[in-house]
Amino acid sequence: MVPISAVVAPDDRTVLDSLDPVDLTLRAEAFSGLRDITLNLDGNLLTSFSFPDASVTGFVTTTTWTPAPDLVDGAHIFQSTASDWAEQVQTEFFPITLFLDTQLPTVDISPTVFTSTQQLSTWGVTLGGPVSDLAGISEVQVALQDNSGQLVPAAGPPGAHGNPWNPAVVVGDRWSYPWRPDAGSDGKVYTVVVQASDLAGHTVQAIQPVTVDTVPPAPVSMTLSYVNSLGVLTPITDGQTISDVLNPTLLLSWTSATDGSGLRSYYVGLSQQDPPDLASLSPVSPNGLLEYNLATAEAQSYTAYVVSEDAYGNLSWNRFGPIYIDSPQTPDLIALPKALHGAASVRGYHSWLVSGASQIGVDRILSSTLGAASPCAVTSSFISPGTRLRCGWPGSAPIGIPKVTCSST
Repeated sequence: MVPISAVVAPDDRTVLDSLDPVDLTLRAEAFSGLRDITLNLDGNLLTSFSFPDASVTGFVTTTTWTPAPDLVDGAHIFQSTASDWAEQVQTEFFPITLFLDTQLPTVDISPTVFTSTQQLSTWGVTLGGPVSDLAGISEVQVALQDNSGQLVPAAGPPGAHGNPWNPAVVVGDRWSYPWRPDAGSDGKVYTVVVQASDLAGHTVQAIQPVTVDTVPPAPVSMTLSYVNSLGVLTPITDGQTISDVLNPTLLLSWTSATDGSGLRSYYVGLSQQDPPDLASLSPVSPNGLLEYNLATAEAQSYTAYVVSEDAYGNLSWNRFGPIYIDSPQTPDLIALPKALHGAASVRGYHSWLVSGASQIGVDRILSSTLGAASPCAVTSSFISPGTRLRCGWPGSAPIGIPKVTCSST
């Protein structure tokens, strides 16, 4: 029978909260008589015992271990090994782990601002932050502090009814807690208290103001207008086609947005995407004039956007349109952008049918024969869907040139 030994006291996984001396009780047995016993700490020799002959088959002793001042907090392993006079060495070992925990844990709260992008769902956010202790964390708890300084429960998932503390989850070096702040918190500031305890029972707290803003700015009213062919600033209606001015400049104006935490910026512009990339829109200060000039191009469909951004980055998207820029001159707007109109991009817009008398060509041979003063241009006009092309020479037909007429049937 091979020898056997073990540290039998203190108990495995005992936590030591100081550098005070610790009594270690060592027990060993060998049928062939004990010859040597070694006791290692973290793989290094701590103490040893030797026996001059095989007369000792059982041995119990208590030795005092004083942790070194530079021994770091954490797990420390004690393991003994026995040999006998039959030259047998222990093969089965019984190490114990003692946790040295003399330092306070650390804990904090981060982030301290929550917006709509951090919402778990329509109701909550995840409180969290770093937590650490060299020996280990036993628990982390969360509460709120009211205006009088009293601790109150932090509403959480079903079953979280702490009085006032609710338990958090610790994974690695971070803690987390699914928190339900008041519905519609628009820049509201809460005082959050988190408490961490280590294996030795040392407890610390962190207290931080936490801002919750999950509400975007309120919608704005948008007005779009342009200077018409008579030089009059004219409001544009949703879905309108502008055909009396080539490439008009649009004036976009809007009412001020309201928000509990204040406004950081507006982003405005025209786009054929829904929604457009925010970076493609132009920033406008909320403290200046709330209007912006927008350039257009012929035969295009546009939607105007005003995006309000609050102090914490919540966005409110406001739209006006689509509107159509399609003067009588060619090219005509026929197919609409699919990104905005889907199946209606082909069949939903017919304003090009009333763009009347668009010049679609000039007979250069006749013009060179008759002179530049009498250009012979072909014009087209569509009266309604289904009518045929009507064309002809403008004015009186030149002498010797028959007048061409194409009428609907």
